[in-house]
Amino acid sequence: MKYVELIEKWSDKYKKSINCSNPKGFSQKAHCAGKKKNENINESEMNDLVYFNKEQLEKSIEEVEAYKQHHIKDGWQNIKLENPPDNDSQATKDELVTITNIQAKRTKEDENSIYVSDKMDSFHFREYLNANNLDYSSAEITAIIDDVWKVTRTFKNKFNRPRPYQMAEAYNMEFETMYGTSNKTPAYPSGHTCGVTLLALYLSKKHPQHKEQFKAIADKIGIGRIQAGFHYPSDHVAGIDLALKVFPYLEIVPQYLKEDRDITDQELQQLETYADRLFASLNIDIEFSKHFKDRLKDPRNQKPITMAELTRLFKQVYKYHGKPIAQLGPDAEAVMKDMRTDVNVPFALQWDGEELDLVAKTIMRKPNFATPNPEFAIR
Repeated sequence: MKYVELIEKWSDKYKKSINCSNPKGFSQKAHCAGKKKNENINESEMNDLVYFNKEQLEKSIEEVEAYKQHHIKDGWQNIKLENPPDNDSQATKDELVTITNIQAKRTKEDENSIYVSDKMDSFHFREYLNANNLDYSSAEITAIIDDVWKVTRTFKNKFNRPRPYQMAEAYNMEFETMYGTSNKTPAYPSGHTCGVTLLALYLSKKHPQHKEQFKAIADKIGIGRIQAGFHYPSDHVAGIDLALKVFPYLEIVPQYLKEDRDITDQELQQLETYADRLFASLNIDIEFSKHFKDRLKDPRNQKPITMAELTRLFKQVYKYHGKPIAQLGPDAEAVMKDMRTDVNVPFALQWDGEELDLVAKTIMRKPNFATPNPEFAIR
């Protein structure tokens, strides 16, 4: 499926209005202590509403405590954040109205950005770094996003704030929220905002001349979470505040950077989303075969093939060979080759009735890989 079509179908399916209901696709109702599941809630009980019930909260706390950080030093546990506005406050009601006003100005481009950032919060940073040929380590980015998870989740558990759609439902307000895969925890503070702001601070230290661009990317991602209906504006502000307070505790420890490691299934899905977006304008959909996934982790590759290598390969092949590949037509077979890393991806083109599927059949790190099929090489 083309990237644009994917966005449109996703938007049509999941952009719903909530009016004292719980449409399929939304995570859950807010919990109210002492109330039965579907029992009505009085305004005097609004402050009893939370995202996690007691059992869910205990499980979430256990998950956080079990996670071992390597790159954020101890001491962040003493950080203080302001409490979010009370559920029954005018501030919360005003925030719900503000979200609705912001959503009214949301564009298709905004929705596209929200979608890819929901799948991979660092996507736009990687896109910018690659476009400007800036040095970065995929492992460093992953380490920062992974480690800050423990920080944000700790504060989310502490405040246990309901999501905006849950409070809108409690107030019987009409409200729209987009479907997401990463909005399954309490609202305050915004984990995406905190993570991408921390990443922007780190990258600004490495590339100070791009500081404003990194800040703008972080702001775009964080505000996108408000546009989607996932967060209140105060969640976003708290996420920035938390990132600024966590940054002094961030210290990348090289021995814990997993550069030479196997790519996870989640990362492979993120890569497929990225490649789909690149090739969408050519009406080409990227797919990875089971053999490709198995061969990716084969010891014959000499050393693990990294996300950075694959991201570069698809980006450069699209840039220099996208149109010639599309012109091969269905039933063609060819090979993508990175002459710098010796990574080779034999692929087949198949017509599914609507678009061309580019199926990556296998992958290998092998110098001087020989094939009778057309080669699309980058250097």
